[in-house]
Amino acid sequence: MKDVKPIDLEKPNRLAVLFADAEQRGLVTQCQADKLAFFAAAERAKRVATRDTAGLFVQIVRSKFYAFVALEDEDRARRTLFQLLQERSATASV
Repeated sequence: MKDVKPIDLEKPNRLAVLFADAEQRGLVTQCQADKLAFFAAAERAKRVATRDTAGLFVQIVRSKFYAFVALEDEDRARRTLFQLLQERSATASV
């Protein structure tokens, strides 16, 4: 979770890499609830940050400020996770 860039929050695959890094650092665990919260934090940062999107995202994750994540952010995160799953399934079946 070092040097997170705004583009990292836009690409599901890059978010997945950040999630793995956050897991190695002990910020999250490999469970669906943490994955949803992590991706929802990215959606929250993209939606409300006015200057430092990546910085807000990192702050939410490191401080576990998931209570600030709205249902709208979780819904967007679910769609992003579904998209990621579909991309991985398509790649695996090739």
